[in-house]
Amino acid sequence: MHNLYSSMKNTSFKPSLKAVDPKVLRRVDAAAARNTVAASLASLIVFAVVAFSSGLYQAMESLVMSYGVAMLFVAALRLFVSLRFRAIYSAGPQRWRQWFAAGLLCHAVLWGSFSALVVVLNGMGYGFVLVVLYILGVATALAGAWMWGLAYRQLYLFIMLTPMACVLLLSGEWQLQVLGLVLVFYGLYLGRLYKNFYLTFWHAVARQKRHELQSTHQHDSLDKSTQLQILSRVSQDLRSPLNSILGMLELLHDTELDNEQKEYHLVAAQSGRLMLMQLNNVLDYSQIMLGHIVFAPDDFVLRAQLEQSLDAYGSIAQRQGLELSGVLDSRLPRRVRGDQQRIVQVINGLLSHAIKYADEGEVRVDVSFDEDSYQDGILQFTVSTQGEGIGDKQIDKLFGQDGGSDLLDGTSIRTSFNLLVCRGLIDAMGGSIFAGSLAPTISFEHQEEVVKQEYNNQIGFRLPLPARPDMTERSEWRRFLRGKHFILVGMAEGTKDSLAMELHSLDIDTQVAVQYDDALQQLRDAAREDNHRDMVVIDLWAHKQHALRLCDSILDDPSLQGCKVLLLGSTEQVGLETVLQRAEYDAVQVLAKPVHRSGIRRVLATSYGLQSLLAEDDDFDESSERKRARKHYRLLLIEDNEADQAVTKSMLNRLGYQIKTVADLNKAQEVLTKEPMHLVLTELFIQSRSVLEWVRELRLAEEESQANRLPIVALTADTTEGIQPKCLAAGLDDYLSKPITLDELDGALRYWLPTITEQQREK
Repeated sequence: MHNLYSSMKNTSFKPSLKAVDPKVLRRVDAAAARNTVAASLASLIVFAVVAFSSGLYQAMESLVMSYGVAMLFVAALRLFVSLRFRAIYSAGPQRWRQWFAAGLLCHAVLWGSFSALVVVLNGMGYGFVLVVLYILGVATALAGAWMWGLAYRQLYLFIMLTPMACVLLLSGEWQLQVLGLVLVFYGLYLGRLYKNFYLTFWHAVARQKRHELQSTHQHDSLDKSTQLQILSRVSQDLRSPLNSILGMLELLHDTELDNEQKEYHLVAAQSGRLMLMQLNNVLDYSQIMLGHIVFAPDDFVLRAQLEQSLDAYGSIAQRQGLELSGVLDSRLPRRVRGDQQRIVQVINGLLSHAIKYADEGEVRVDVSFDEDSYQDGILQFTVSTQGEGIGDKQIDKLFGQDGGSDLLDGTSIRTSFNLLVCRGLIDAMGGSIFAGSLAPTISFEHQEEVVKQEYNNQIGFRLPLPARPDMTERSEWRRFLRGKHFILVGMAEGTKDSLAMELHSLDIDTQVAVQYDDALQQLRDAAREDNHRDMVVIDLWAHKQHALRLCDSILDDPSLQGCKVLLLGSTEQVGLETVLQRAEYDAVQVLAKPVHRSGIRRVLATSYGLQSLLAEDDDFDESSERKRARKHYRLLLIEDNEADQAVTKSMLNRLGYQIKTVADLNKAQEVLTKEPMHLVLTELFIQSRSVLEWVRELRLAEEESQANRLPIVALTADTTEGIQPKCLAAGLDDYLSKPITLDELDGALRYWLPTITEQQREK
């Protein structure tokens, strides 16, 4: 509202529906609806009086009757829109405004033309006086009515007065021309009056809202500030041990573990990540409520992030007996620009919610990108489920105009808090989040039974994002795979659509077999016609035994020896002994669901010898030369927390760097004085002393001695607002928030470490 008030200083101001309180707009529209009832009835009475008293009805009966019918129709329309205000407005405020404006302008067209007709046929008689009085009265009253629709009211004024003014000015009689000029000037005066009333009204609304906010801040600012400080302190206290837990689990993952230990590790790692996500949600919600949320946009690979989320939640869905499928539009841009961490947080939050409330069947993810221009578009992410969801009433509260402010009771906050955070993040990034019921029925038949899939609920978001399109790799894949023919059998609708879309983008012909026996018959019919199929994709989801029997039949049939088989299944299914035995055949490959582009292309690369086409820019090349180069770097770690020191040191050792650790800034200064270092990693507070002051002193010393700048990267659990700018202003080069991952640490070091020449290595 502050932005609204500031923008009113510009005379061209027009209030945005997003900027104005919806309750104020509703009151404005409701007042216009109430006033229209009396105005519509009055217009009919005035028309009847003018038509009969001026003699127009006797002179031109058919024309006046036509006008009368049109007047009745317009009045009925305006009365309907006004009397049905609640029903139409609840279906969509903008829809009601469009209907209301249409009735208003139709009324102006009829009375504007009728007034001109009265002047031409009746001159300056009794009818002329009545019409002029009515038109001027209505136009004047409209100055203080329907304060939202300034443009419509100005157009109404122009249509009402222009016909009569033109007739008077072109009459050839100076008395009538004078009246025409008076009418023109009065119209201009009313137009200016409309605008002044309009600006005054919204100024008053903005001042009232601003005063309310100031009053609220005076009473609540201390409480909110105290709460934020407590949350920040608790966050730092929780993030430090959580960093140790997740760091050690990540290091443990790279050690040799038996199956039982791997299962324990998986549960512990997932629980740790869930705890981190909930902690981040609490902090984000507080920042959203205070309007302090900060975003860090950067270019990132969109599809890779979507596939990682599908992989992460695929196993969770499978353990609940659900089928998670992702239909990612093949036209998705390769890279987009946005806050990667926040966007992934919202995606994971919606997936987590959908899986939690899905009772059975399939959870389907649809992702598309509608281009507004070559480098901009709208990302739409939708999750459809077959469960009952959290209920329409709670959805209305969460996604209604109040923004979920009344959800903070015991039951609601437990079930909807993650969605509340997702909504806040999407709104802050300029997007919109949606949820509701969905009722298309999708039938899937297999082996003498039919499975009906009804997606009862959907939730998702639309987010404008700049895009960095890159379609070059697809043409290479198409050149090698064009004309291949695949058969898909036994899979859920979402999995089928995902596969069909990806294969179609590579110019691979696809055919769907309803039943397993149909697929085998299609293969044999094609072989007899010397039109062999290249691959059969069989999903174990519908019926595992029938799927494996079809695989065996293809392998045992001599006429089908050139056909390859791809078995799809859950993480548990692809690890079964019966599946692994068939995977030993050269013609058989196995792929864990959910399926996506990376997995599909890995299978195609292996089957057709296309490994060179796999995206190399998404994988870090750990060459032996690069590993040897790391040994020549000397790093200093400043950390007074023993657990965090052990975790970070272990990560650096795993990456192959030489590391020296200290727990005191004085010792760190001694080390830097005695031996040169290539990079410093440090906490922001060492033994209750701020590192920022120490860094400032170090930078001043570098300037005085004209020494090379030493890269310094902060590793800290402090996530309060503005901490990153403070770090950069003090002279730090980068900022990583704990808990940190091995990939994040490695990426930062590779970016900031200087290049070491061969001469330096020899020294």
